[in-house]
Amino acid sequence: MSQTVLLRGVNDCSHVLGKLFQELVQSGVKPYYLFQLDDVSGAQHFKVKLRSGVNLMRVLRRDISGLCIPHYALDITGGLGKVPLDYSYLKKSKGNALLLENAAGVTGTYLDDGGQSRCSKCGLCGRKPPALDTELPSFI
Repeated sequence: MSQTVLLRGVNDCSHVLGKLFQELVQSGVKPYYLFQLDDVSGAQHFKVKLRSGVNLMRVLRRDISGLCIPHYALDITGGLGKVPLDYSYLKKSKGNALLLENAAGVTGTYLDDGGQSRCSKCGLCGRKPPALDTELPSFI
């Protein structure tokens, strides 16, 4: 697996990253992470705006195979760990209707009216099954 840092003026282009990720996969290497540059002294000139990185991932997701798409992530300053940074496809919800936007910016509706999921008691997890049906976050 590979880990790549997004660098302004070096690889902050969908064509450059797309070619890199496709060639990695052809060589048997899975593009695993594309990291937003850490806040480190002396490297600010390489920093890409987060919004640009998210849009870059949106273009990559539209243009290349999903096998070639890494996780876009940020390692939070202070050792707080990695968090994913991705384009939010779910724009809003009203009742069972979800408004979604694809990587090309086209919106559509999905009716989320499936039945409630239940544990099949397969015995594989050995734990109490988690709740599978939860409310959407309030910001959606």
